Amino acid sequence: MNDLREKNTIYLMHVASGAYARAYHMTPREFLSFDDAHHVLRYIRTCPDVFDALPESEMVKEIDAYVSRCS
Repeated sequence: MNDLREKNTIYLMHVASGAYARAYHMTPREFLSFDDAHHVLRYIRTCPDVFDALPESEMVKEIDAYVSRCS
């Protein structure tokens, strides 16, 4: 069961980061620089349940909200 949760979390990290990068026209390298500053992937990894049922557009909004809370 733990393996399934880990795979789902990795999948959510992939989907959410890709959606965010596309929404803001970021290259993968630009997203990784953004992540270095804001730790978005760590947030997704520690709170995958937040992202699990969201469509991509809502994932982008959730990441924006997280970044604004942490800034």
